Amino acid sequence: MRNDPYGILREIACDLLAIAVKGAAYVHALFLETIGFELEDLMCVQGGRLDLDMAEDWLANSDDTLRWGRRDWYFRLCLAVAWFHRIHHLPTEGRESSIDEHLLRGIGQIVEDFLDFLDKITPSQLKRTGPFWRHFANWLCDLVENSEVAAKIWKWREKRSQDHRNEGSGDF
Repeated sequence: MRNDPYGILREIACDLLAIAVKGAAYVHALFLETIGFELEDLMCVQGGRLDLDMAEDWLANSDDTLRWGRRDWYFRLCLAVAWFHRIHHLPTEGRESSIDEHLLRGIGQIVEDFLDFLDKITPSQLKRTGPFWRHFANWLCDLVENSEVAAKIWKWREKRSQDHRNEGSGDF
């Protein structure tokens, strides 16, 4: 995917479709996959123990900084959370936050904190890119918020939920 400029677009399209069908469970799986991918290389010390202090040394002494320099995982996860919030059809007003909302809020905070952490430990000879990725992610999330497709998916999910409640069956 790294050498294919359309690869990330296909990944995002698949993410949005999967979130429309599976909801927050897919966002959680995407979070685990994208944040966890190669993370052990970034912070693993001898004996298999993870140590955040190792990340700085690894980045400073490694030729393989492309994975963490290119932060498509950041905008992909921000977009996934924004898409879920836009298409989520169940009312949340007047009741305690659902487990989905807590999960997504936690994912959002970890993603923001991890981007800050990576910028903080990026060696001075490399450009700190956090502000660029934040701006890009915010732009994508604004597109989702105003998307006609998201509105149609919202209606589809609401109808699917009503059908499930009325029939007592179906895949929900």
